[in-house]
Amino acid sequence: MEDMELLERRTRVGSLVSAGLGILFGQVLIMGGSLITWQSDPVLGIYTRTGLDYHNLVSGDGKITLVLGIVGFISLVLGAIFVRKIFFAIPTACAVFLFFFSMGELILLFTRNGVIAPGHGLYTIFGGTVAAFFCSLGGYLMTSERDEKIRLASRAVAHAEA
Repeated sequence: MEDMELLERRTRVGSLVSAGLGILFGQVLIMGGSLITWQSDPVLGIYTRTGLDYHNLVSGDGKITLVLGIVGFISLVLGAIFVRKIFFAIPTACAVFLFFFSMGELILLFTRNGVIAPGHGLYTIFGGTVAAFFCSLGGYLMTSERDEKIRLASRAVAHAEA
């Protein structure tokens, strides 16, 4: 019984740390990067665009990243409160999608001719997705391990009673 209490306490603390770091270094960077410069024009400044009014893959690509950042933020908060693996799986999936989405945006901007270059917002989102992925994955694996140990313990008790 003490082992289960220790396991539950360790999972609760680990989930809080994982969610806190994921929010601070992952989701906040993703949401902030959605609002700052995506397309930079260092020469004239005419073609500089933020993520909210940038039209590359979809009209207003920063809105997609902002919404997914908010979804990941809310999910990590719920994961820290309820300590369930589904709440850590959602921001992990969002981070994977945003990683490839921002990579595509960076490639498209690097391959354009002229003075246009990627802005700081895309780099911020790219870095935030890496942090969000690892923190969310850590919370997911921690809760999965706890669930598996509980399942094995209950199976051992049922087998001992039989």
